Amino acid sequence: KDARMQWAGPESGARRCARRLITLCLIALAGFGADYVIHRPCFDIERIEVGGETSFIDEDGLEQALRGVLRGNYFTADLDALRALAESVPWVASARVERVWPDEIRVVIEQRRAIAVWNKTRLLSDRGDVFAPKDMDAAGARELPEFSGPDAMAPEVAEMNSELEPLARRIGADVRELRVTDRGAWSMRIDGPEVPSTRVELGRATSDSGIGDRFALVIAHYGEVSRMMGGAPASIDARYVDAFAATMPDPAAAREKAQEPAGEANPASAAQVKGPSV
Repeated sequence: KDARMQWAGPESGARRCARRLITLCLIALAGFGADYVIHRPCFDIERIEVGGETSFIDEDGLEQALRGVLRGNYFTADLDALRALAESVPWVASARVERVWPDEIRVVIEQRRAIAVWNKTRLLSDRGDVFAPKDMDAAGARELPEFSGPDAMAPEVAEMNSELEPLARRIGADVRELRVTDRGAWSMRIDGPEVPSTRVELGRATSDSGIGDRFALVIAHYGEVSRMMGGAPASIDARYVDAFAATMPDPAAAREKAQEPAGEANPASAAQVKGPSV
């Protein structure tokens, strides 16, 4: 019994070593086989399809650029590199890159949506991205409002516009200018079919008076103030807590909007309107 036990150990160890060696050989053969298969020419990328929102994209040019950085085949192509190149195009907000069996790469584009001209030379997207297309006119820049401020505050400006624009539309106006200084002082200009071009000073936000709250107060009392003053205010100063000041209507602006004969100009003055406490 002792002899059998003495021989069992070495014999069992030899079998284990043999099994491990066979397993490693099989794994190596499988690896060589898989490498051979995935590098066959039949898996080379034959087509790159660019789709999605491409109205401002040179699809052919982008496809050629993508082919220039394409390395590998269906299995080995670096999709991250292709996505990075697609997203470097000014009008591309994001790109989804995927494999299509057995020899195609598909790139789906999401287009940047410009909401304003930024600092007179570039465009601002609804996500707060500042970008510079080659042809500003092709972007319809002349029809866009003008926003300005430090580049670092561009996302904040886009977010602020999304708050102020719906408020302006309550009186039939649009935000045509929105500005912020490096010290955080805000101002804007609104305009609409029945609203003459009006500068609105909003100042800096405080703990008890946000920029959106100040403009909401202006909008809530805009009709009342216009009736009281005999026309739309020429300018508005909303740099107060729960109040704003409005200057008397500009006869020329009112005449242009109403297309009525010019009347006698009123002397410039100001009316201060208080709102409810918040």
